[in-house]
Amino acid sequence: MSELINNSEKRKELLKHMIVQIHEGEEPDMVREQLIRLMSKIPGI
Repeated sequence: MSELINNSEKRKELLKHMIVQIHEGEEPDMVREQLIRLMSKIPGI
């Protein structure tokens, strides 16, 4: 069970990082690709 919580926290941190990347001027298409890969790892989506 704690493994699921840790994975959830890691995904939240990655999402925060992606938002910062966009804010700092990173190419939105590159960040979108990262987001798609992240979302594909979430069960039930």
